[in-house]
Amino acid sequence: MLKPLGFMAIQARERWSITEEVHLKPGHCWYAQASDVLEVRKITKRETIAGQPYHPGEYATRIGRYFDYDPADTSSLTLEEWQPELVFKECDKGEKLTISAGGHVKVGRQTREVYWGQKNNGDEKPAPLSGVTIVSVTDEWVRYGQGRNDRFRNPRVAGGFWVNSSELRGVNFTMEPLDPLPYKPRSSGRRAALVAAPLPKRYKLAAVLSDEHRGRCW
Repeated sequence: MLKPLGFMAIQARERWSITEEVHLKPGHCWYAQASDVLEVRKITKRETIAGQPYHPGEYATRIGRYFDYDPADTSSLTLEEWQPELVFKECDKGEKLTISAGGHVKVGRQTREVYWGQKNNGDEKPAPLSGVTIVSVTDEWVRYGQGRNDRFRNPRVAGGFWVNSSELRGVNFTMEPLDPLPYKPRSSGRRAALVAAPLPKRYKLAAVLSDEHRGRCW
């Protein structure tokens, strides 16, 4: 039933972080969002994925974005996107970079786990690269040449997480964006093009949905 960019309520078996102490209540949930291109695997035999056991008939779904509770809102209804670590760091400058056609990354002799994110955020998988030198790394960009287009968005590792369908307590519900970003017109010759705005970072969850999701936990 999960749709691209659909929100998910996931039963929490442990605390997410120490700042969430105030939010630990019966039926504690985590919240996440699917990526714009769904990656869902039906499990046909017992196996372990990313340290989590799966059984036949369950589904493994890769997460696009995770959300943290706002510590200032003790009602546990305000959620903000959790920003995980960047894949590339400033110390990678000067290293050789290879990206295969499948998107696998090797920096020097080190292979890194990278999940290329959502197209509307501009961090989709770049074209294959073979042994190019990393010129610079910032929080936004990884540059591997002097050309204007010799760069790609510095991805984050959040999409490397998977959720077991047996932990889902709600999917495809709506949350109110607290920082909606409008579409901005851009001139393109004789026609105006629309530039896709980034996804909002903060949302308000309806109390009735929170109660519904918590009520499905045990």
